[in-house]
Amino acid sequence: MGKILAVASAGGHWKQMMKLASAFPCESTIYVTTGKGLAEQNNINNHYLLIDANRDKPWQVLILFWKVSKLIIKQRPSHIVSTGAAPGLMCILLGRLIGAKTLWIDSIANGEKLSMCGNLSKKIAHKTLSQWQHLSDKNVEFHGAVV
Repeated sequence: MGKILAVASAGGHWKQMMKLASAFPCESTIYVTTGKGLAEQNNINNHYLLIDANRDKPWQVLILFWKVSKLIIKQRPSHIVSTGAAPGLMCILLGRLIGAKTLWIDSIANGEKLSMCGNLSKKIAHKTLSQWQHLSDKNVEFHGAVV
């Protein structure tokens, strides 16, 4: 297996990614987050810090896109896993362009419906998971909850 990029914005997305961290091989996993100091708090040495952006901050979305592009080109991951949000979706989108296998895990906070990024990931990621069984359909799988 090649490099794994594990991408999660700060907050609940990061907490859910940390619940999954034991499933990833330490030597080939690179963690990416938007929260300064989060990787260090979890004793993760191999990490990148990205800015956070969303649809309300269009200029930051462009800057994030540029930074994610550089990260994907430099690291060339074979697999990308994200628990959200926009930075994870961008990594999945750009990762697909270099042939990476991609997985989106929608946050457990989205119990009523998939997040906007989760809905987009159905069209982009190789696999999209919801942590709520009632949100599963032909494009979204349910295999339990992370938390």
